Amino acid sequence: MTDQLSAQNLAIERGGRRVVAGVSASLEPGTLTAICGPNGAGKSSLLLALAGLLPPAQGTVQIGDESVVTLNPKSRARAIGYLPQGNDIAWDVSVESLAALGRHPHGDARHVGGNEAVAKALAATNLQDFTHRRVSQLSGGEKARALLARVLAGEPQWILADEPLAALDLSHQLGLIAHLKVCAESGQGVVIVLHDLGLAMNHADRALVLKEGALIADGPPQEALSSRVIEQGWGVRSDWLGEAGARALVTKGHSAQG
Repeated sequence: MTDQLSAQNLAIERGGRRVVAGVSASLEPGTLTAICGPNGAGKSSLLLALAGLLPPAQGTVQIGDESVVTLNPKSRARAIGYLPQGNDIAWDVSVESLAALGRHPHGDARHVGGNEAVAKALAATNLQDFTHRRVSQLSGGEKARALLARVLAGEPQWILADEPLAALDLSHQLGLIAHLKVCAESGQGVVIVLHDLGLAMNHADRALVLKEGALIADGPPQEALSSRVIEQGWGVRSDWLGEAGARALVTKGHSAQG
């Protein structure tokens, strides 16, 4: 059973500067939540705090009734799978070995359950034919998918990913976000940072919008990513065209406040 992941009056400081202030949100399992906002809004810092990797300057982050900061590392890794930005990989291992690192908190990477989880993760990221390929031989997009496979192989309660689609082509973007939706529908919680507002509008169940560290919108994407919120957050005038699930954002230029 997946526990709720919640932040209460959360403030985060980095380099002596407050980058997130007063954010509260209760994230429900079984949903895909997109964190959106302009550059420097605090999206990555918020995700790090939710993952328990950045202690808050104020407030709390809990999974169920437990603080994510005080959870022992193995328990936290079982509960929360975190994927940072970038695709740096320290060791030139095979794709299968990289994905199998996701089973480390479970201690079963070479057992039946672990092997099945790794195979499932490689299939979900369309890397089943890359099992024995060294990561040094992968393209940037393939490395990004391999790193996501590592997170998926861990079968965490929560998947937290920072721009997981950024290095991918359109086909793999759609395939992976569809798989993340399946993860959510199966009961996991999924939280991803997204710059592409069209993907957030059409695929997320919920959107959190940050500006200058403050939460300015939280709700279904059709509300949290409305033209009014986009103008407030990004300083851009825009309209959404099309039907639900297939909407496209048309921008009209900067607003007076942008």
